[in-house]
Amino acid sequence: MKQGNLFLARKYARAYDAVAAGAADARANLQALRGLLDALAPAADYLNNPVIAQSVKLAFLARVCAGRSAAENFIKVLTAHKRFALAPLIMKELQNMLDARQGVRRALIQTAAMPAPDADFERALARLLGGRVEASYENKPELLAGARVSSGDILIDASALGRVRQLSKILTGK
Repeated sequence: MKQGNLFLARKYARAYDAVAAGAADARANLQALRGLLDALAPAADYLNNPVIAQSVKLAFLARVCAGRSAAENFIKVLTAHKRFALAPLIMKELQNMLDARQGVRRALIQTAAMPAPDADFERALARLLGGRVEASYENKPELLAGARVSSGDILIDASALGRVRQLSKILTGK
């Protein structure tokens, strides 16, 4: 992912979020945008195609969208500025902004063997990360044993594979 794309996605996300009157409104706007993007998913290649004129794309959106909601207008702005491809990044940034507003930290817990969700582990993780944690679990057999947790910019690697890589770096000096 290009750093410039992330920068632009954050700018567009902040602009879209600014139309929300509060947390509940921001959540509703996010859901409306997610629903619209899901509905437009079959047309994503068309809307991202640089050969098709912007006026044709906007005419298509005018037929498909009534243009009465903030989500529909936002999609039209993205398309008009040739930024529709940033929509997934913008959605991620909007979700991050909503989570921050609500004090929620999302964590991906990867383990070698798929465990049952562990409430004690999630509480300890919440204390460590500072806030309520919404965890999702993923099976990664290549970890061999242990777990790897990622939340935002934080990565906690307590896996056997992580330890082997760390030891390899120490021994090779790389």
